[in-house]
Formats: sequence, C-alpha cells, structure tokens
Amino acid sequence: MKPSAPSVVALAAIALALRPQKTHANGGDALSTQEKDNLCNLNEDLAKYPAFLTTQLTAKMRKATETLEAELKLQIYIQQHEGNKLDGMFPILAALTAQQKTKLGSVENDIKTAATAITETQVLRGRLLEAIEILADMAQQAGSGAGAGCLSASGSAVLQGASALRGCGKATADIRSGSVTAPTKLTTTGYTDLSPTSPGGTKQTSGTAKCGLLHTAANDGALNEQQVSNDATLASGYLILADNSAGYAMPNIAKLDTSDAAAPKNFKEAYRAFKKAAAAGLHTSDQFQPVKLSELKTSQAALRAFKAVVLKDPKKYDPVADDATLNAQMDKTYTDEEKFASDWWNIAQQNSVSKESFGAQGGDDEKLTDIRDVDKLRQILAYYTAKRSEKVSSKIKELEANLKKAQGTTKVITKTMEEICAALKEKVPCNDNPNCKYNDDKKEEPKCELSDKGKKEAAEKEAESKEGNGGKAASTCTGKLQG
Repeated sequence: MKPSAPSVVALAAIALALRPQKTHANGGDALSTQEKDNLCNLNEDLAKYPAFLTTQLTAKMRKATETLEAELKLQIYIQQHEGNKLDGMFPILAALTAQQKTKLGSVENDIKTAATAITETQVLRGRLLEAIEILADMAQQAGSGAGAGCLSASGSAVLQGASALRGCGKATADIRSGSVTAPTKLTTTGYTDLSPTSPGGTKQTSGTAKCGLLHTAANDGALNEQQVSNDATLASGYLILADNSAGYAMPNIAKLDTSDAAAPKNFKEAYRAFKKAAAAGLHTSDQFQPVKLSELKTSQAALRAFKAVVLKDPKKYDPVADDATLNAQMDKTYTDEEKFASDWWNIAQQNSVSKESFGAQGGDDEKLTDIRDVDKLRQILAYYTAKRSEKVSSKIKELEANLKKAQGTTKVITKTMEEICAALKEKVPCNDNPNCKYNDDKKEEPKCELSDKGKKEAAEKEAESKEGNGGKAASTCTGKLQG
C-alpha cells in the first residue's frame, strides 16, 4: 500500500528534524568609535614623531654649528689685530666658550637615542594601523555601512573597508616641513587617552555587526565551531578579547611614569624609548644667542680673563675680592649692552678677511657674516694664525739684530782685581780697598797688590766660574769685574 500524501509530508518533516543542523555564528559588537578614535589619534601623533624629533635634532646641531662659527670668528679677529681692542676680545671668547656649550660630545648618544625612539614608536604605530585596517576591512560585501562589520563608524553604522578610514597615522609627516609640534597623546607620563578599561558605548551592536573577530566562543567567533584560545588580543595587545565570549577589555595605560607594568609589550617599549629621548633633551631645542655684557659680568671665566689680559693684573683671580672692581672696570671698557653689541661683538663677527685666507682668488675682502661654513672658518683661522706667528718671528729677529748692533757700538770694559789694585798708585787709596795692599818694600811698580782677602776672593770667583761652565776652563771674562 502506498502511503498517503500527508504521511509522506510527515515523514519528511521528521527526517528534517532529525538531521544535524548547521549553526549560524552570531558574532560580537563592532569596535566602538571611542576605541577607534583613541587609537587613531594616538597613531596620528606617532606618525608626526619622526619629523618632530628630526626637527629638534637639527635645531640642536644648528646651535652647535653657530656656536662654533662665533667662536672661530672671535679667534680670527684676535689673530688679526693688536692693542686694547684685541685684549677686550679675550673675556668675550672666555664667556662664549664657558656659557654656550656645543654639546657635540653627546651627539653620538643622541642619535642612537633618537633612532631607538623613532623605531619603537613606529613599530607600535604600524601594528595599531594594521589592526584598525583589518577591522575596517571586515565589513559586509556591498553593504551600505548599516550592515555587518567590525569597526564602528557611528552607533548605527560600520566603516566600509580600510579605504574609508581617514587619518589614523596612515601618512608619515614630512620631515622637511619643520612645523611639527610635540606629541600630546604619548607623553612622559603615559598614553593620555588610553585610560578606559571597558568598551565605549557608540558602536554597531552584535545583532547587526556580527563581528566574529571580536567574539571567541565556539560557533560565534572567527573559528566557526571552535573556541578561540583564551587571552587572545588585538591591536598589539591593547584589546584583550573576552575568554569564550563576546567583547574585550583594555588596560589603563594613561599613567605609566610610576609603573609601566600594565602596558602591553610594544606600548611599553615605545613609552620607554620616548621617555628616554625626552630625558636626553631631544624634545626641546633653543637657538644660539650672542654673548651679552650682562653674561660677561657674571662669567667667572670672563672676569678672570679680563683681570689678566685687559687689566694686566698678574694676581690670581678671587671672585669675592675682585668681582665688584672688575664689574666696574668692564662698564668702563664695554660701556653698555648696546655699545657692547655694536662695538665689540658685531665687530668681531662682521670682520673682513682676505680671500686668500680660504684659497679664493683676488677681489675684495670677504665679510665673516657671509661665511657660514665651519671648515672654511677653520681654514681662515689657520691662515691668520700662521701670519701672526710669522709676524712675531720677524719682530724677534728684528730685536735680536738691534741688540747685536747696540752691543757692537758699546764698549764694555772689564778688569781683574789685580788690575784694579795695580791702577791705584797712591798708598792710601790702595789700602782703602780691602782687596788690595800697598807694598812699601817693592821697588818697581805696581806697588799696590792683591791682599790676602783679595787673593781669596779671586780664587773663589775662579772656582765658581769653573763650576758654572761644567768644570771647564773659565771664559775670558772669568774673575773680572765691571769697571
């Protein structure tokens, strides 16, 4: 007997009911706009950091170069000139070298510190951007934004792909712009916006979003019927996925200056490198400033040089005893700030030099203000130092020649003690000289001879003369007295 039609339908229904049914994953909420904005704002800051740090380092090197340029120009002026103006430049040079530091000795470490800070912050930036873009790409095909997806654009829409993502550190700031400001989302305290520990409320919820990436339970997550392993994270460890459930949590890493233990690895390394760069002074820079008279009067190096070179005082500099007097003398020499700048500082910095001094051919002299090349200035200094040495050498030779000439026209008369006594013809003047005695018994001249005392002194002088010549025979002047 054939079964009736209703019986066939009933059997089919029973068969369908007994067949294993395929479960459809529900998924989780899309990432809230609060987390998206906080991470993207941080990434925008990180994208500017290489340009910011490069700008600061460049400014530091510029200051060091300008300090060296000013110092070399002062030294060139000193080698070129003489007199009171020259003397007055030494305290200025002393103040410059004492108070305007080039800090070139720290350049090697600064470069390494900056390179590490840039590397660590950009690693973090890259990982965050990749995570955000993956979430953005997990959007419903041909959707309008109101459907399924993993990155909320609002409370009722998701972002339709990474191409729709704006900013978020996608583009690195141009290093050549020179107008990049300091980061504000990452500071020496921590990640300023990353204090929330639970998801923000503006998001496409799970019923519509169906984001399997943010759900870890079996049949609802990314692994279909398999549960995602516990402690799974996204965004370089910042988004901590719930175990066997939907949702996520975040660590509070807004304040890390007392302890950075809560920060995920890449966040921690970026923070530490950033903080080290700040501690090394790489987040600040200043410009070279010309020396002022007020700085001269408070610089012990300048005051010491002023006393020794300008006042020609050989006594040791004593700040307590000398400063008041030296300050008063400086006012007389340099007058005031305006005169100091125009009559001293600018004169040295705007000094003119021969083109020959740096290997150029002919033409007018060149002003030092037009030369912003440390190597060229070093070349000029070497040239004028050699010229100065040549001039000093010529003066010494001239003095030696004049001395020889003077010696040639001056007759120096020397006599021995014996000759002095012999010249005394009379008895009284002979005996008045303790080195002589008058011999009445002697028939021939000279009757005035050396006394015992005179003989002893003559012998001592002979011995001293031999000792002074290393035991050699005395010179022709030994034992003689100026007459």
